[in-house]
Amino acid sequence: MMWLLWIGGGLVALIVVLGVVFVIIGRGLPMEHVASCSVRLKQSPEAVWAVITDSAAYPSWAWNVGRVEKLADRNGHETWKQVMGRNVFVLETTRTEPTRLLERTIAEDKMFGGTWTYELVPESGLTRVKLTERGRVKAAIPRAMMKLFFGYHYYMVKHLESLARKFGEPQAATDRTVG
Repeated sequence: MMWLLWIGGGLVALIVVLGVVFVIIGRGLPMEHVASCSVRLKQSPEAVWAVITDSAAYPSWAWNVGRVEKLADRNGHETWKQVMGRNVFVLETTRTEPTRLLERTIAEDKMFGGTWTYELVPESGLTRVKLTERGRVKAAIPRAMMKLFFGYHYYMVKHLESLARKFGEPQAATDRTVG
């Protein structure tokens, strides 16, 4: 019976040590980051634009988007709540240049903040969709987990892969950069 207490105590100690290690690693990482990746689609910029600007349809194709709820506009900008697993984000369309550039910003900067900027570039009958994240992760433990386990590109790659599948073009995102 005593061995159960030792095992339980050891597990608790291990969890505490891992938490401390993640806090130390996370505090050593910058709070902000910039990362980009892109995918080339056999679509016109207009076709891609129609899909990425229709936020209400995201649950039908975008990876991990469970629900979208339209909110009142802010400063004349489209705003909505997007549920992704356990996370809920209020997003605002902060910049648009139709068929060329779309920027969306997390409007309620809690644990995660920043922007996703889509750039649509025609290339020899294709459209290169470049997605850039200018992100901010406030808490040290999620910052460490993102760096060590997921990487800065994880969600963008999943999103671009979903976009490619939406057009019947299952391909991986390419051209990953971190700056």
